[in-house]
Amino acid sequence: MKDKNIFFGPLANEETNLFNRRMNWCPEDTVDEKYLEYLRPHSKVYFSRLRPMFSFEVKSLESLNQFSHVLFRDGLVFLLRFFQRYREPSKLKCKIYIHESFRWVVPKSWQENIELYQIVESTDPNTVSPKKQKPNELNLIIDLHDKTLDYRKLDGLSHYEAIRIIPFLNVLRGEDFLDYERSTQLHVIERVKNILGPALSYQLSSWSELIGSDLKGASFLNLGERGAFYSDSALSHTLLSKGAHGIEYKKGGENLISLSPYHSFELLSFDLDGEYREVNEVLYHDLDFPTGPAFTSEPSLERGVEDYFKVHYYSTGLLDLCEYLIKKRR
Repeated sequence: MKDKNIFFGPLANEETNLFNRRMNWCPEDTVDEKYLEYLRPHSKVYFSRLRPMFSFEVKSLESLNQFSHVLFRDGLVFLLRFFQRYREPSKLKCKIYIHESFRWVVPKSWQENIELYQIVESTDPNTVSPKKQKPNELNLIIDLHDKTLDYRKLDGLSHYEAIRIIPFLNVLRGEDFLDYERSTQLHVIERVKNILGPALSYQLSSWSELIGSDLKGASFLNLGERGAFYSDSALSHTLLSKGAHGIEYKKGGENLISLSPYHSFELLSFDLDGEYREVNEVLYHDLDFPTGPAFTSEPSLERGVEDYFKVHYYSTGLLDLCEYLIKKRR
């Protein structure tokens, strides 16, 4: 077990207090505002001893040396951009936690600075395990604007008798007047129905209706989690903390940092196991990340721009590539 003083000792409390005063050392700018808004409600701030943030919020690596560790909530596109921005860790002392499913993205030069995490459900016998309220109903969270969704997550779910769909159709700030035709996004729901089976009972629901309902023992799947945009969703944490069961999460584990009576972060040491070696080879050998031609068209990061329409953190080409890599990963 890792030394828990790293997370709970007096120095840890001091670091956490500083981290929570982020405007003092990492003031929010147009880039942060645009993409944090785009990722709502998944990007909502929550408290954890692991100090969660998105890598695009990092203004300089030196600023992270105020902390022994932080956690990146990133999906694939933001991790790729981070390691492209910072090719070497330089004199970085801070350990960075990323989701274990993205270990294959880490450059060799960064591996000593990276630790891994995953979210697990509680197996504590003292935790009340209520009977399932609606064992045959699945709450399905879909980001309709995410073109990189991996629909293979839906395989094997046709046994559910009822699907409650909670859709999000976010638009990047500054681009809300573009592309009024939304049929492409709405077709996502039809595609989901075709995969799961048109004979099932479907119901559209809002985020507020979902959170306000009795979730103890209910099942949910966040279709966008560990995809292009985020690996750590505040919405998923909320559902888990209310006793819901995430069908993609493992049980128990070691080296746990509790988040609620029902779920925890499990901390893992970095290694590149055989499961991810193939996609690592594709990224670093076939595509020659981060300097290969597939990555040379990324926009330069200009923090001082106040026109949201002119703020771009990644290209549409990178999103297309992420869809390919996400499918390669599994």
